[in-house]
Amino acid sequence: MPKTPSTRPSKAKASVVKTDIIISIKGEHMNNIVSRKKNHEFRKYLIPDTIERMWYAFYVSSPDQTLRYVAEISRGKVRGEVKDEEGLGNTDFNQGLEESKFAYEILHLYKVKEPPSSVDLKNNYSLSPPQRYTYLPQTLFNHFLWQEQEKLF
Repeated sequence: MPKTPSTRPSKAKASVVKTDIIISIKGEHMNNIVSRKKNHEFRKYLIPDTIERMWYAFYVSSPDQTLRYVAEISRGKVRGEVKDEEGLGNTDFNQGLEESKFAYEILHLYKVKEPPSSVDLKNNYSLSPPQRYTYLPQTLFNHFLWQEQEKLF
């Protein structure tokens, strides 16, 4: 008897962009980045050197829960490498008062013109809020070209 093709969804991984990640961020931290009070994103973990952009991606946490911002970032810095003492949290980071071990300078920030909601991200791209980060799906990268978004700085 010949096998019939399965109707179950494929478990093959979707293609991802290895230069872009999605992270979750609280609204208050995002507001400080947008207002330029905060110029580094602090994390407990090292993000791979291939990463050029965070779509903090800006996946703003509750209650907003949209993919609202994209930041071009530096490579990870360790304590003592953050030269700008003016940014929110920079001095504490350099002095070891922060739990975070790595700082990522926010070089440029873009606002997504038509930000997808968490429902859109789940239904169209199989994405849910990451605990750490997740690579950006190629289809999302192609749909929301970061260069075409509104540059804030």
